[in-house]
This record gives sequence, C-alpha cells and structure tokens, in this order.
Amino acid sequence: PAPPPPPTAPPPPSAGAVGSPPTPPAPRAPPPPLPQSG
Repeated sequence: PAPPPPPTAPPPPSAGAVGSPPTPPAPRAPPPPLPQSG
C-alpha cells in the first residue's frame, strides 16, 4: 500500500476553509489629488 502523505503537506485551498484566515484584500490605489480651484 502507498504510504500516507506527509503531515507537513498544506491542505487544499477551499472557499470555506476552517482554521485558515481569508486572503487579505488587495491594497487600494491612493485617491487622486483633488483639483485645486482658485
């Protein structure tokens, strides 16, 4: 029989993985500079 997989193998990615934090959102680009009126 084939040996069991090593315990160090990371679990497969899943949408509702329990015990793993969700991927952080991508950093938003800084807002454009406000047009100076005057």
